[in-house]
Amino acid sequence: QLSGLLRSGNKYFFKVRSRTSWLAASRDSNIVTFVYHTPAAAPQHVTAALKGAEVKLSWAHVLTLIDGRSVDLPLSYRVLRSEDGTTYNEIADSLKTTSFVDKDLEVGKTYNYRIESYLTFQETVIDGSLSSVVEVEIVDTIAPPVVTGVTVIASAKNIRVFWDRAPVDDLAGYRIYRRAAASKKLFQVGEVGATQTIFVDDEAPAETKLYYAVTAFDGSGNESKLSEEATSRH
Repeated sequence: QLSGLLRSGNKYFFKVRSRTSWLAASRDSNIVTFVYHTPAAAPQHVTAALKGAEVKLSWAHVLTLIDGRSVDLPLSYRVLRSEDGTTYNEIADSLKTTSFVDKDLEVGKTYNYRIESYLTFQETVIDGSLSSVVEVEIVDTIAPPVVTGVTVIASAKNIRVFWDRAPVDDLAGYRIYRRAAASKKLFQVGEVGATQTIFVDDEAPAETKLYYAVTAFDGSGNESKLSEEATSRH
């Protein structure tokens, strides 16, 4: 441990020699040289905001070194990510800002992030300190688009509701809502699978003008907004 003997801002040269006794010493090793500087403090207040399959990382700007003195060299950040909670890989470097967006992540997976601060002296990088770990589980929060093409056809026996298929890869199904003309509130009256674009309402009250709307929902439970209402055509 030489850190207590090194002075920040100085360049040091080291070589190693082994000996079996005071009189029997080896030749000098190759020379290793580096510039020592007190590292920057770790980034604090790291947060992660999830939007769809993207994570926006943000953190507070590092203003001090690990000994409390003010940063006196150009400072940058790098972002490290782990998919197993153990091995971290660099996914961004040379950042001057205090945010980064990680895109195209896999829904259902958990990612761990750490932010590292570092200083640059001429062409030498002085590694800094790592932030605490921020864990993010990628959960699908984007609802399907609004269902279109809702059409209602009434017959003597029942009412049939049709609509256009929602263009969603993980579509799970549709929910059908109904209201009477005298009411302003829609109530769910049915649910069908993703392959169906028709619903037969066998329990529709007779001699009442009815309005229908349809929503789509995906495998993560996200439900679209209500479609435009449609009423029966005879």
